[in-house]
Amino acid sequence: MACARVSSIIPLPETTGSPFRILDLPPEIVDCICNYLDGNNLINFRCVCKALTAYSSTAFGMRFFGHLVAILHPTSLATLAEIAHHGVFSKFVRKISISCQLLDNSADNSELHIWILTIVFQALQNVQVVRIDVGSFDIGLCVGNQQVGIRCGQVHMSSERSVDYSPCNVTAWEYSKVYAAVLNSLHRAKLRHKFCLELDIHDRMGSPMTPFDIASTYWISSFSMKLHKLQYTDPSGTEWLQQLLISAKDIRDLELHRLEDVSRLPFTNINIFHWHRLSFLSLDELFLHYREFIILLRQQSNTLEHLHFQDIGFLGGTWVEPLRIMRGMSQLKYLSLNFLLEEKAYLNSAMSSKYHEEQAATTSRHLFAFGREDIHTALDALHSHLQTEPLDMTRSITEGTAEATCFHQQVDLRKACAANERRITYTGGRWVRTLWITPTISSAEHESVLVEEEEGE
Repeated sequence: MACARVSSIIPLPETTGSPFRILDLPPEIVDCICNYLDGNNLINFRCVCKALTAYSSTAFGMRFFGHLVAILHPTSLATLAEIAHHGVFSKFVRKISISCQLLDNSADNSELHIWILTIVFQALQNVQVVRIDVGSFDIGLCVGNQQVGIRCGQVHMSSERSVDYSPCNVTAWEYSKVYAAVLNSLHRAKLRHKFCLELDIHDRMGSPMTPFDIASTYWISSFSMKLHKLQYTDPSGTEWLQQLLISAKDIRDLELHRLEDVSRLPFTNINIFHWHRLSFLSLDELFLHYREFIILLRQQSNTLEHLHFQDIGFLGGTWVEPLRIMRGMSQLKYLSLNFLLEEKAYLNSAMSSKYHEEQAATTSRHLFAFGREDIHTALDALHSHLQTEPLDMTRSITEGTAEATCFHQQVDLRKACAANERRITYTGGRWVRTLWITPTISSAEHESVLVEEEEGE
């Protein structure tokens, strides 16, 4: 009864007026909402009406048109040119990748390719990165966390069953044609704005690669300072690579992989070849001259942020000093170490297996450390008992007429891995096994661990 009296005294509000519409919101709010939608929902959102299509253009352009991937084929280049001249989406393009994948006799149309690419580069005034690579047009070859861009014309080309754009079928001649077309078109476009080059040079033919003429005028005058990222995989020779490294003065990301010859880094003169902004260095399956590598690490000790070394051996030195330099790098945020090769065992390395497997309780040999604190902890643990262990398979390298250098050992990284995994900690001036790893350990056993640790050191 009381509820009835209240209802009679206070009238309920009437639901008058039209329901709330998303189109009543300011366009800026709608655009902000679009930034929180995933790709499929954003596409569906744009299909509702023309107004929402217009309001979501910025979010759609930034999401899908930031990176374009094309190959030297009429269909792909035509799609790239269409986007480049689009009134809305062209302004969102920040990166263009041209993949070394050719179809049929498309390499014979070099002048046509250069002409189309020239007008594309002239039209896209906001491009910041131009990349030449191997396989990015094939989504199956895009790995890691690298952003996969729109592959221009792929839908139309995939409908042709006879089409095969696998990079494995590209010859060395076609490979060089792609580089020549892209670099010549960039040179003709005379771009006023700043952009950088990324090169992914990957030998799939088994013969020395010379993708372009390093002594050419357009490379020396226009592009040698613009090469910021180099990924190089060519087991057949390193002479051309050395010339490229000498010519490039502003490399910031250097990745060298699987080079069978002894790699000469261009650091014979400390004052000349200094990449002031090199932050990313990845070396995999290489043999290096020790002195040149030491100079590289010392010169870049204040700029390197990412280091990856795997299966690396030196001529004329050990890993002791390089590891010490890494410990002092002020900007280092990521460190990956695996198979650091040595010719001979370090002192006290005979007890390595028992010491690490019992004390550190880990068999991990591949160190991944993120952040300065974890990197310092891992390297401190490694230096506290630096030693080696035998390789499963001996690796050897011969330079010229010299005798072969054989690597029988590798730096034992298990203690560094254990510290990084928090299996051991530095307590009371010693590295001891963490108790939470073995909750049933007794106090007597703990004292035994400390004693064995002290004797081991």
